[in-house]
Order: sequence, then C-alpha cells, then structure tokens
Amino acid sequence: MKNRDKFIGNKHIVEYLNRALRNQSFVHAYLFTGPSNIGKFKLSLDFAKSVLCQNTNNIISNKSCNECDSCLQFDKGVHADFHLLQKDDDKKNISVESIRLFQKKFYRTSLLSKMKVGIIDMADTLNIEGANALLKTLEEPPGKSIIILISENFDSLPSTVVSRCQIIPFTQVAKSEIIEMLENIGCDKLKAKTISSLSLGKPGIAVEFFKNVKIYENHKENIRELIQLLSKNIPDKFGFIQRSLGTKKYQERLDEAVKLLGQINIIMRDCMLVKSGLDQQIINVSELANLKKISGSFKYSDLVMHQKKSQSMINKLSYNINPQLALENYFLTMKPYA
Repeated sequence: MKNRDKFIGNKHIVEYLNRALRNQSFVHAYLFTGPSNIGKFKLSLDFAKSVLCQNTNNIISNKSCNECDSCLQFDKGVHADFHLLQKDDDKKNISVESIRLFQKKFYRTSLLSKMKVGIIDMADTLNIEGANALLKTLEEPPGKSIIILISENFDSLPSTVVSRCQIIPFTQVAKSEIIEMLENIGCDKLKAKTISSLSLGKPGIAVEFFKNVKIYENHKENIRELIQLLSKNIPDKFGFIQRSLGTKKYQERLDEAVKLLGQINIIMRDCMLVKSGLDQQIINVSELANLKKISGSFKYSDLVMHQKKSQSMINKLSYNINPQLALENYFLTMKPYA
C-alpha cells in the first residue's frame, strides 16, 4: 500500500494487510475497529486502492501504482468498482434505505478491476433494519469482493454482523511515534510533546492541532474553562451547559455532551496522577497548576468516583438520554473545589 501521508502506528495491521496483498488472499469482510482519528478510514482507502490496482507488477511490493486507470479513477472518486457509504451529517444512523442503495451498486458487474471493494464508514451507527439488510451481503458476497466496515465500538454492532467479519482492532499510537511524525512535518520538539499528550494517541487529532492553530488554542482554552468551572456553583455550571448545548440539533448536542464528559474524565485522570506524584504522565500539561489545586481539594477516592461517573454518563448517552439532563446530573454530584 502506498501512502501519500505516512501511516503511523498499528504496524502489525499494516503488515497483515500487506501479506494479504502479496498473497492475493482476502476474506470477504473486514471490521476495522478502534478509536476515532487513529487512521482506520485512511488505511481502508489505501488498502482498497491497492486491491483494485491493475498493475500486477506492484502486487509483490504491496503498492498501488498511482498510474493505471484504476488508481487514477480511485483518486478522482469515480472508480466504478469502489463503493463508499458514509452517514449523512444530519442523520443519527445509517438507514436501511442507504444500505439497500449501497447493495444495489455493489452487486453490479465489475468494470475496471477483477475485484470490487465497498467501505461502510461509522458502521456502528447502522440502525437495526440496516444491519439486518447488510447480513445478506456479508453471507453471500458478490463474486470477488471485499467489504470493510469501520467502527469505533463494535459492541454497538449486532453479533450477527460482527461474527461474519475478520475483526481488525486498532489501538492508540505511542507518543514517541506521534512526536516523530509531527517533527517530520515541521513541528518544533516542545510543541510536538504538548500536542502528542493532548492528542490522546490519535494521529489525526495531532495533525489537526499542528496545522490549525485556532483549533489547537481553542481546545486548550476549552479545557482551561472546564477546569475553572469545577470550582463554580451549580447555577454557573448549569449556565455553562446551556451555553454549550444551546439550540443545536440533537446529534450535535449529544456529541458536545460526550466531548465534555470525556474531557472531564481526562481531567479527573490527570488529577489522580498529580495526587500520586506522576505529573509527567498527565495529558493537560499546560494546566498543571490548576490540576494541583483540584487534586489537593479532593480525596483520591472522590476523583476515582467522579471519573467513573463521567464514563457512566457517556455510556448512558448512547441510550438516548437527554444530553442536558446527563450533564446536569453529573455536575449535581460534584462539589466545588476550594
């Protein structure tokens, strides 16, 4: 597979897919699963392009040639034997109608390549009807074809779907690899270390922070505001929730609530590390002084409880609990720190 932007981390997965390319031995369905912004989608595209490449001389080197008609059409997004299904931004789920349209295209005769490849991104957002409709394709794939499902949490997928796929679990990338990547694209070492901590082992976030200074500074400011909020009273906290969620659409409010609770979860983790004298392992390195104040105001057991509570609320949000009520419920259990 030839990557224009170097893929980092999860080397065992890259080698596994490269062996499949060398041997031209594929399973009919793969499930790429793991955290967001870790490269699952990028690697799926690289793999699909290599599978469809018409230049057989490149098979042994695991690279798409970038010159044949297949590669050129793939890069233009018009390849007749490649089909991509993604959730609409304004929709909560991938609908059964979208799956059926995908299947209709996928079952057409191959035109450019010997193989056909389909990718279903955010497959964990399939509704029940859509997942059931997909089973037929997973059980009886058309001709020489490959389907790649991409999911952050395969537990959200029906077991009937998961059992029909080769599971490829992606993990977070080591800080050292992210630092090296950032330095290779022009980031100074000190900033690369800070970004690598904030990116939580996710190269996609690290690159975004480096390339977009506004996003990077906004993220740090949001964390600072959230830490300071923990010292406020309930009316101030509820006011913050209202400003954060506002009148956004449900999915946007849900995403914002999950993000805020996730950030609180990390803040509590950082405080536990500080309280244990492990300052060098914290994520929010620029907020060490404030983290020390919080950790000094809570018992270790309280920090553990609040971290577990935030994770519990994140889990409950997947069951359509009102995002505002979830956040309010969380803050009601937290006393202000001194």
